[in-house]
Amino acid sequence: MAKMKYNTVELGRVVSRDPEIHSGDLVFSGTRVPVDTLIDYLKGGHAIGEFLKDFPTVARWQVESYLEVSPKGLDHLEERINGKKNAPIPFEAFAGFERLAGGNPIIACDPPEWAAAAHAFVMDDAVHYLWGRRRKDNYWVLMHSTAPAINPARVAHDPRNPVLLPSSEGFDDYTTEYPFPFYNPADRRYYVYYLGRRLKPPKQTGLLVGDGDFGMWTRVCHAPVIAATTEHEQLGSSHPSVAVSGETIHIIYTGESAGPPTICYATARTSDPATVTKDPANPIFKGSGQAWDSWGVREAEIFMGPQYFHIFYGGSDGETWRIGHVRTRDFRTFEPNPHNPIFTPSPDPNAWDCDGLLTPQVFEIDNRYFMLYAGLKDGAWQTGLAATPALRC
Repeated sequence: MAKMKYNTVELGRVVSRDPEIHSGDLVFSGTRVPVDTLIDYLKGGHAIGEFLKDFPTVARWQVESYLEVSPKGLDHLEERINGKKNAPIPFEAFAGFERLAGGNPIIACDPPEWAAAAHAFVMDDAVHYLWGRRRKDNYWVLMHSTAPAINPARVAHDPRNPVLLPSSEGFDDYTTEYPFPFYNPADRRYYVYYLGRRLKPPKQTGLLVGDGDFGMWTRVCHAPVIAATTEHEQLGSSHPSVAVSGETIHIIYTGESAGPPTICYATARTSDPATVTKDPANPIFKGSGQAWDSWGVREAEIFMGPQYFHIFYGGSDGETWRIGHVRTRDFRTFEPNPHNPIFTPSPDPNAWDCDGLLTPQVFEIDNRYFMLYAGLKDGAWQTGLAATPALRC
């Protein structure tokens, strides 16, 4: 709210006191609603919108004006906001994703090519999408697109695409895909962990660096930073996702072997993103124990909220990939969302995402959660967007 100064006449339009109205209590002018009722709402953790809905004779500008000049009101508003910020995100908040009407898939290629493995990064008033384009013979290149934050489905493609090709030598001389971008506060640069592969497995994780132009990236090294070195990674240590907390980069990735895929965990210091330490407890997550994800879990994505890391992942019963959600504090114990699976393939047999779902990255814009995901139809993966209703404020 903008700061303003009120004279006696202006303040009289906001609140007033009359011995004949509510025993002389301070009320909102033109109403019989005591100001203390607003304070009680704020103390109880309720939103301003709830108060206005319950007391429609009070105008929003009156509430906002009163909070401008009332230390008591501001104190309780701050308590409510801080309490809301520190409270865990409820499971229900991630159980209501709905496909955006019109525009899906937001990134697509003409079959048999794919447009998948996409991730979003919100910077200022724009959403940057880094994604993989799968060409003939499973050859992948890295692509960049953008959209306005007010309409993240209105995608425009970078004319410089592809922005990264497989290297001439190294572990990624045939494929570069599944790019996960993040900002590193230690050196104020942007990094990308990504999947790289030769003609044959294993898939492994590499590292790119840039200075804010999402169409220009440089390899930090030509060797993988998460190499496939263990039994549960015989076919891959890839599909990375990242959350930065303090000086620690938390990384989850998919371990692939002859058995069902699993989720693994690693860390790096923000001072040295290329030196990654795997968790000796890997794989840390093999599924929720329910039938729908009993065959395997893969392509997990981190969303960091108050008190918990939220993990969104693809789970399969051996036939169909669906989206699930668990939360964790320590990457050891995982609490599943009781609404799992939280997002399922379209029931429409003609829909572009009717056969399966993967890569569920959740991000937030203007008090609303979005999910960027890959959808499958007739053997081809494309990229779509879903969202929850706007959060109460």
